[in-house]
Amino acid sequence: MKLNALFISLFSILIVYPDCGYSKDIFLQSHEANYLGFTYDGIKSSDKVKKDGPYIDYQVSIKHPICHDCENQFYLAFTHRGAFYALPSEKKRSSSPVVGKKYVFQPVFFRRGNSYEYTDIRLTHESNGQSIDDSASYDDFRILHQTENNDADFARKFISRGWNYPEIEFQRKFGSSKLYWNANFKFLQIENSPEEYNAWEGGEGKARKETDGVLLGLKYNRNGSWLKKANFFYNTGISGFSKNNTYSAELVFRTFKKLTIDIMFRCRKGYNSDLIDYYMDIDSCTVAVVSKTDRDEPLF
Repeated sequence: MKLNALFISLFSILIVYPDCGYSKDIFLQSHEANYLGFTYDGIKSSDKVKKDGPYIDYQVSIKHPICHDCENQFYLAFTHRGAFYALPSEKKRSSSPVVGKKYVFQPVFFRRGNSYEYTDIRLTHESNGQSIDDSASYDDFRILHQTENNDADFARKFISRGWNYPEIEFQRKFGSSKLYWNANFKFLQIENSPEEYNAWEGGEGKARKETDGVLLGLKYNRNGSWLKKANFFYNTGISGFSKNNTYSAELVFRTFKKLTIDIMFRCRKGYNSDLIDYYMDIDSCTVAVVSKTDRDEPLF
């Protein structure tokens, strides 16, 4: 967690001291989608651990340029995704907690190109911000939930996950059309001791590199239409390519001009629904309001 604190401190310096020898038009920019909505996760009956019912799903994602008017840009980037368990569920809880699902810190983020056609090289730290990393702590947490008349399986939400890896992403346009192809490669196999599945969790686990690392996408961006975006992705492991596959589709619809939000529908089938259950084959759907601010546009 020391790395998390250091990264947030760097962001604070850039925000509080915007001059830094540069022009005033340096600003925080949107990175990944910023949204608030509802997600429902289902799970195949062959898996031993069941998922929760619907939950409030949110994500905040920003980046800050380090260099002004540079052809090859450098950034600091941060993404946080969380879940608010305030909706009715089959699993009993005595409270409605907010649980961190994903924290992504990219202290080195290099880009050549623009928002639509680019090459990114990133050094990434990805974790869920939780603390349980051994069987004794996990058993104690399960007992604690039971004594509070909660479902003991909710203790899974607090198992620690974490990875450090370089990644590279490309995006290019198909000729003069509004179609783009996208490819992302996470080099998960180079880390010796990632915080991932442990045998004491139960079920049949996999290494993250078996379910993630290669992402291929097709994107359609349309200006001036009620359908703003249509994105389709194929995700598989960088180790054992095409063995454990994930398919996802995302549609973004425009709203009224005076509103600052659009409507997003997203469905996915496969792995990596969140960092805790990355190795489980899960179907999920999300309905959310998403910021109209596109990637790389100023937030304020």
